[in-house]
Parts: sequence; structure tokens; C-alpha cells
Amino acid sequence: MNKQLTMRASISFAVFVLLIAAFLGGRWSVSSDDQTLLEARLADAKLEIEMRREAVEELRADLEDQDDVEEELVAAEEEIEELEGMIEELEAELLAFEEEEGTAEEANGGGEEGESASDGAAIGGGGSSGEGRPDPGERAVYLTFDDGPTTMTPEILSILDEYDVPASFFVIGQRMEQRPELARETRDRGHGVYSHTYTHDYAIYRSFDAYYEDLALMERAYERVLGEEAPSLVRFPGGSSNHSSIEYSGESFMVELTEDILDRGYDYIDWNVSSGDASAIYDDPDAMFEQIVNQSQGHDVIVPLFHDTPRNEATAEILPDVITYFQEQGYSFYTLDNLEVHEIRQMEENRIMNRDVVR
Repeated sequence: MNKQLTMRASISFAVFVLLIAAFLGGRWSVSSDDQTLLEARLADAKLEIEMRREAVEELRADLEDQDDVEEELVAAEEEIEELEGMIEELEAELLAFEEEEGTAEEANGGGEEGESASDGAAIGGGGSSGEGRPDPGERAVYLTFDDGPTTMTPEILSILDEYDVPASFFVIGQRMEQRPELARETRDRGHGVYSHTYTHDYAIYRSFDAYYEDLALMERAYERVLGEEAPSLVRFPGGSSNHSSIEYSGESFMVELTEDILDRGYDYIDWNVSSGDASAIYDDPDAMFEQIVNQSQGHDVIVPLFHDTPRNEATAEILPDVITYFQEQGYSFYTLDNLEVHEIRQMEENRIMNRDVVR
């Protein structure tokens, strides 16, 4: 029995090593903008991890009678953990790739002024706010970070703590479930936490049902992790004028979805300054900082778009300079929690929140 188990485990491990070698060799040769190859690598990694999980379950069964298999079980579980890290990095690269087009389109706004579903009521919630709310006419910055929580999030939180600045995090439900303590820490440190869909899969735009099913999963994950109802403020993957939806459902889909979601009592928010950290300059801190400064000119209300995914090291690098720059320009920082009527109106007037989508 022991010889058979050892032989089976050895063969499984040899196959695993070959697959990982092929996976890594291919992965490092893939350029960051080759979405098709990234998706193929991701699919291979997910298939391999399922195979390893099956092997673990077999070993667990054998362990009931064979104590000497425990070492193989531990090794297999370590391999799974390593693969999960690889999958997370690939998923982060794919998210950044898919959002790049939407980021460029949304950076300077678009469409026309919409009506707030809140109809003048304060919106937000789902986390602690910064101290107070801005006065009418006050220069305000609402830092936003998408696609976490990930291994990059703690570094972002530390910088925000150091500068005593609040921010707003639009999280992915699946990642919130993977790192529940980090999601709670983000909320407990005084930052806003909001919905950015459960999967961040652009296939949610194939129909209303697909989008709202994903949103329902997101809201259930939010409540399980944070113990409270998800805020009514959401951010669409790629923004409200994203072009990915056109590929799935045509040009009118986001026009109709944005109208429908307002009717259902939600509000949605985009951005008016893009950091560029999901674009080709994501690893160029100087270019990112210059873009932020240029796009913020002439705005009293600024909602910058950042990402806290593993590849966004340059975002963490420039964040202190971004905060200092805006402070020197006379801005204060706030979350998107409990927005006052005048904040909502100003964001709507600047086509940052609830704007009409025009195709």
C-alpha cells in the first residue's frame, strides 16, 4: 500500500513540476498587453489547482489508514498555496488589461448630467467616514482604489495612515471573501468600502440578469464579511461608459442599465482624474504623477482613480507625493460615505456621479 501511494504521489509531483515549468516559462514570456495568452495561462493554472485539490482529497482519504502520507499532504497543500498566488497575479494583470480602455475613456468625463437616485438624500454608508463633510465650495479630494483587497492593499493603508488621509475602496466580492480580515481592517481604519461587482468579469454585461445576479453575490459577500448591508453606491467595471459592454450587448446596454440601476435606488460613480495605473504607464511613477496633476487642473472636486492590485507598486510609490500635492493646493480629503446633498449635486454637475451615458 505504501509503495503504491509513494509511486502515485511521485508521478503526480513529477507531472506537477512539468506543468509549473511550462506555466512559468510561458508566463514570463507573455507581454502585459497580450490578453489572450494571459487568459490561457490563467485557465491552465486553474485547471492545475483543481487537479492538485483532487490529489489532496485522495491523500486525506488515505491518511486515515496511512500516517506516513501526511508529509505528502503538506507538500501538496504548499503547492496549492503557491498556485493560488500565481493565479492572483494573473487575475490582477487581466483586470488591469481589461480596464485600460475604460480608464482612458472615462478620465475626462462624458455624457450629460443625470439625476441622483437618492433624490437629495445623503448616500454611502458601509464604513467609517473621514472627519466631517466638506463645506459647499470647499476643495475636496475623494481618493478611490479599485479591485482589492490584495497583497498591495496593506501598503496603501499604511501610507494613508501615515498622512492621516481617508479613502474609498471599491472591492471585488471574491477577493473580499479571500481576505476578509483585510476588508474589515480597511473599514475599521476609517475608509469607505463599496461594491465593484463580485467577479469583475465583463460577461456581467451580457444581460440585466447577469449584472444583477453578480451584484447580489457582491452584496451577500459584503454582508458576510463586514456584517452590515452594502452601500447603495457602486462603481461599474470599466466605468459607466465602458466599451466592453458593447461587445456583449450593444451600444444601448449601458444607457439602459444606468437608468435602471438608478430606478432601483442605487447611485453609481466614475472618476474625473485617472492615475493611469491600469494603462501603459502603470509602472512609470513620473508619468502617472504628471497625468494626475494635469487632469486635476480646474477642478474643485476631484475623484481620482487608482488600483490596489499586486502590480501597482508605482501607485504606492507616488501616493505620498499625490497627497502632499493636493494638500499644498488647498484640498481636503474625504470618503464617499454619507455624502451631503451639495456634494452629490456638485459631482452630478461635473459628470462624476449618475451621469447620463450617451452613445
